[in-house]
Amino acid sequence: MTASVAHRELVERELMILSAIYRRDQAVMTALMAPDGFGVDPDFGHKRHPDLIENITTAEIEHWGASNFQVSWLTSDAYVIAYELSQKGAYRGEQLPEHMACSTVWWRAQTGWQALMHQESHADR
Repeated sequence: MTASVAHRELVERELMILSAIYRRDQAVMTALMAPDGFGVDPDFGHKRHPDLIENITTAEIEHWGASNFQVSWLTSDAYVIAYELSQKGAYRGEQLPEHMACSTVWWRAQTGWQALMHQESHADR
């Protein structure tokens, strides 16, 4: 797989996860997120993927978008994606920040590419 093909595929997978999160689709999230992975967010801290998936049903999203993707190779089986996220909605009754800087580490598992770690930071514009 060439780097540009891997980049396209990983951006598509990142968009699939985001879409699943905002639709509260736990099945797609489970398929694309490594079971031993985790997320780090300034609003909810450090959470294991199973906890994030279980609690996603409390999200209420009006709209979202992702842009300015950057993909960097780490190893032949690991990449990191960084991008800007805009969103409007609430999680567990709390308003979500509208602008976030995000990154996700993807690794190639036996079942295909999975998100291993996701991080978000507030990004004031």
